[in-house]
Amino acid sequence: MEFGLLAHCVGQQPLDTLPRLVAEHGFKYVQLALAKALSGVDTGLGKLSPGLANAVAEEFDKYGVKIPVLGCYIDMVNPNEEARRYGIDRFKEHIRMARHFGAAFVDTETGHVSEKYPAEAAWELTRRTVEELLEEAEKWGVIVAVEPANSHIIGTARDWRRLYDEVKSSHLAGVIDPCNILRDKEFPHDQDEGIREAFRLMGDHIVLAHCKDLYVDADGKVKEACAGKGTLNYPLFVELLKQHKPHVHMTLESVAPHEMADALRFLKGLFA
Repeated sequence: MEFGLLAHCVGQQPLDTLPRLVAEHGFKYVQLALAKALSGVDTGLGKLSPGLANAVAEEFDKYGVKIPVLGCYIDMVNPNEEARRYGIDRFKEHIRMARHFGAAFVDTETGHVSEKYPAEAAWELTRRTVEELLEEAEKWGVIVAVEPANSHIIGTARDWRRLYDEVKSSHLAGVIDPCNILRDKEFPHDQDEGIREAFRLMGDHIVLAHCKDLYVDADGKVKEACAGKGTLNYPLFVELLKQHKPHVHMTLESVAPHEMADALRFLKGLFA
């Protein structure tokens, strides 16, 4: 079993450095958020091209690293309409260029609840935005991967399933990260049911798993850690991944360079 990395975990780097660092830490693929990971390259709206995408992909290929997913996190309910529109258009540009990077899908969360929008209005705006992205994705044969995250409009596996049922598109998929959907009141004692529920609702549609960890600090607050350094029920998480999506892409996040070897060793041990 091979594992991937959110590329910017090695820091924002020049193109001739980033792939080498990823490979040196033992990763075979990345989730690439261009603006976060690459320095010295303008990847803003209107700047992407097949030539730039090919250049990036070829540099990663020199080190045996693939780019199966692009990260383009946007705020679908940004109260600043100009900024919201910029994010949508930039995501659509990622969709159009994805194949030139070698990517099959583009990943995003949905944005936090804003005082500007009541809950149902925020939901409707999010759904319409996802439908717009899916319309573009269907033209280009790309998957839009939406990740549920606490306090976001799509904050739970149930929210994700509702979205899926409403938009009715085979180009919508899910990213599962138990740490992003387990509420503080569920962790650690009721985490198993939260993880199982996520797979019941999303399991057939998962295209990517994010790997980090959670622990409860001395003040009783739930904090993030790198995989293997907390008390997330990883054996259950991996068991369900094997059942629902064997060999799914798994990318590490919330991991510093000096922690990567231990985190990889931990994850590989679960597949031994």
